[in-house]
Amino acid sequence: MLKDVIGAWVKAANNHDLRFGVSVHAAHAWSWMETAQRADKNGPYAGVSYDGKLPMPMVPEK
Repeated sequence: MLKDVIGAWVKAANNHDLRFGVSVHAAHAWSWMETAQRADKNGPYAGVSYDGKLPMPMVPEK
């Protein structure tokens, strides 16, 4: 089920006579995000993504 999160914020802001705006601040950091999708090629963490979306197990088995 999808939720309209932005719509909910708009409704809440309107109910309280508040202004509401949306912006995106991640676009300028795309070059960093590309690096975050990479992983070590060698060593005990080879193939483990830098971005924190770690596959299980998070620590290599010995």
